[in-house]
Amino acid sequence: MILGSVEAIKGMVKAGLGCAVLPGMAVADKESQGELVVGPLTPKLSRRLCVIVRQDKRLDIGLRKTLACPQVAVGRGAANQ
Repeated sequence: MILGSVEAIKGMVKAGLGCAVLPGMAVADKESQGELVVGPLTPKLSRRLCVIVRQDKRLDIGLRKTLACPQVAVGRGAANQ
C-alpha cells in the first residue's frame, strides 16, 4: 500500500494493518512510544542523493554553500558517477 504521509503510515500500523520501514525520527516522538514496536534494520539502509542543476542556472548563496559542502561531490554529467 502506498500512503501520502508518515502519520498515515503510522496510523495503519497502529491499526494492525501491516508493518512499515520509516526514518527513526518519525517514531521518536512520545506518541509513538508504547504504541509501536520499533527496532533497527540490519544491515542499515543507505541511499545516495544527487543534486542536479542546469548548466545555465545562476547559483544563489544558499545553493553555492550547499555545493561547497565537503559531502557534496560536484561533477559534470553521467561520466562522473
